[in-house]
Amino acid sequence: MSSRDVADALISDGFSVSRSQVDLANPIKTVGVHAVPLHLHAEVAVSITVNVARSEDEAARQAAGEDLTAINYDDEAAEQFAAGQAEAGSAAAEAFGDEE
Repeated sequence: MSSRDVADALISDGFSVSRSQVDLANPIKTVGVHAVPLHLHAEVAVSITVNVARSEDEAARQAAGEDLTAINYDDEAAEQFAAGQAEAGSAAAEAFGDEE
């Protein structure tokens, strides 16, 4: 997300901001909530929060405070365990089905 993208988003929301007023040193290349300073006038500087997301759902979750950049290994381990249990269950069912 570049300063032009930030300015365009603000303009589409009804604000009058030029690209030069967005003080973004480097483009934002990560998903998340970022503070972006704006220099509206020589004596007026504000900071806005920009929510960079891949979808509307992701943006809403980030806005609610969820950190989507953190990997939750507990959830991943639980999914792998459940998949392993399902495999073991189907293998056992096949084994018992062959004996009859």
